[in-house]
Amino acid sequence: MSLGLSMNLRSLWRITSAVLVFAIAVSLAARKPVGAQQQSGIVGTWGQITPDGNGGKNFTWYTYTASGQYKMVSSIVGGRNNGSVVQRWGTYQARSTGANAYQVAVHVTGGAPSQICATGQGCTPVRGIQTTLNMSFQLNGNSLRQSGGGAFQRSTVPAQLEARVPATRNVAPVQQARGGARYQSPPPGGGIAGLGPNCDNDQQNRICTVNGGTMYRDKRGCMVCAGP
Repeated sequence: MSLGLSMNLRSLWRITSAVLVFAIAVSLAARKPVGAQQQSGIVGTWGQITPDGNGGKNFTWYTYTASGQYKMVSSIVGGRNNGSVVQRWGTYQARSTGANAYQVAVHVTGGAPSQICATGQGCTPVRGIQTTLNMSFQLNGNSLRQSGGGAFQRSTVPAQLEARVPATRNVAPVQQARGGARYQSPPPGGGIAGLGPNCDNDQQNRICTVNGGTMYRDKRGCMVCAGP
């Protein structure tokens, strides 16, 4: 009897151990890694075109990866800021709030350019880095609409905008007119006698180098990068 009881206990222990191992394995499998929990319809790249407020169009792409990474790239074509490129990156968390509805929290951890510098005037940090954004989206096929915001379409980031832009954007300092008045831009029909236009040729050249654009001279006499 003692030997039989001992064997039964060993058998029971083996069975119990196997059940416990299986239960632990199922429990661990049910816990998705933090970086891989973004298995939702929002994963992918979404594009949007909006006016930039300075005579150009702002082409913007937002990318949400399945591993929880976030990236934004914005390129302005036309207008006063033609050729400007801004990038942001970080992480995000998404949770379903209903049928094809998602609550998304984006944590921006970096961006380029991160500062704008002018000779003799120092550098100014660019806002919008190290911030958290909370947004609500409704998915409808290949369209994504932000609550209280705009609409986005599934898209692809142009290859030339994938390259990392410089962290520092150097701009020409604002010139001084007679009497110390700040000189912003020439009046219609030409500039002020003895002063050239407020150009930023070096930065425009860098933008063209990164984005594969073409340099041309505008009516002010400045070199400007045409967008891709």
